[in-house]
Amino acid sequence: MNQAFKNGINKSLFFVENEAYQFWLEKVKEALALCQYIVEDENNDAVGEMAKQTINALCWISRTPEPNINYTTPKSFFIFGTPGAGKTFFLEIIANRFNCIKMIDVDKIEEETIKPFGFKDWRWIAQFDDCHLVIDDIGSETDKQVIMTIVKRREKLWKNNGILTFYTSNLKNREELESHYGTRIKSRLLGQCNFIKLTGKDRRS
Repeated sequence: MNQAFKNGINKSLFFVENEAYQFWLEKVKEALALCQYIVEDENNDAVGEMAKQTINALCWISRTPEPNINYTTPKSFFIFGTPGAGKTFFLEIIANRFNCIKMIDVDKIEEETIKPFGFKDWRWIAQFDDCHLVIDDIGSETDKQVIMTIVKRREKLWKNNGILTFYTSNLKNREELESHYGTRIKSRLLGQCNFIKLTGKDRRS
């Protein structure tokens, strides 16, 4: 395991005496190490925060609910920043390694949802209503009304059913997000997600 990876995972994780947290901590570290997820120095804090919140999410997803306890659903996270910084790769590793989280991208959503003459068919996306989900690359869609509708749908699932949705985007910041989708959608995303920014060079080049 390279030092950059160790720094990125360990620097901002807070360790708690909790068996489930420690279990998922080791699983996440193992998954990222096996896939050689490299952490640049400038992203140490951001990747550490992503790892910490992923572990908290996995603890939530795998919990055994106890009767007569009102649980507060944790937030997921929204990763934004420069193309090729490792946003999609991080969540691909998590989704591929842990079957409790599914992953779809905006292109697939539009392919399945937008029908001739502008008709929207929501039956395909409805199959994920019981799934914790990663939606990759929002902001790149051709019809932003599709994503706006899905964000509202997923927010209700978070509030009412404890279902988490993670997002990635090449939008640069919250201001650009608001400019693209408007204040209400930005607010809905802020309600269900913590925002984390990744920067750095394009690792695909």
